[in-house]
Amino acid sequence: MFYKVLILELLVIGGLVTLRVRQNAEEGPTTTASQVDLPASEVAVTPLPDRPLRPVTNAVEGRFTFPVAGHGPQHVISVFGDKRGSSRKHKGIDIKAPRGTQVVATTDGFIERVREGGSGGKQVYLRDGRGRLYYYAHLDSWEVEEFAAVEAGDVLGTVGDTGNAKGTTPHLHFEVLLGKKKEAIDPLPLFLAAAK
Repeated sequence: MFYKVLILELLVIGGLVTLRVRQNAEEGPTTTASQVDLPASEVAVTPLPDRPLRPVTNAVEGRFTFPVAGHGPQHVISVFGDKRGSSRKHKGIDIKAPRGTQVVATTDGFIERVREGGSGGKQVYLRDGRGRLYYYAHLDSWEVEEFAAVEAGDVLGTVGDTGNAKGTTPHLHFEVLLGKKKEAIDPLPLFLAAAK
């Protein structure tokens, strides 16, 4: 698993470098230290961009974006730990929203997996910089591809009723999974703490 994550991180970094090189190529040629004769005592310095830098926001104490655009904790219709049958408990939260409502990244990271099938129907797995996995299920459509880098608020797909939710009220099933065993934790406190 460690090597899989390492390879994925290298792919993401490589993609970001390629993107920056393409952006620089579109901006036109720039002067570099190798093109200018400078005295040995002077050092060429590239100025920082004049846009504000975004803080890293993927710590538990940091800001989390609610996973359904235009919605909040008041739209949760099933909470973590609710009974599911005689022996199973709900491992996430269900967020009610009209079909087609945008589902967004809760934090910065990369798309580890896009999958269709099983009880989750159309699914997206988002991995953040601290190794946490965010699971989105019952989507009507996807807007991302595997290994894509995303920022909090980027659209991942739309709310639906796929998988074992077929024919029910459209909703997003959302989980936060930790560690190698992918142990589910209650995601609701993350959003409630971020709202303070």
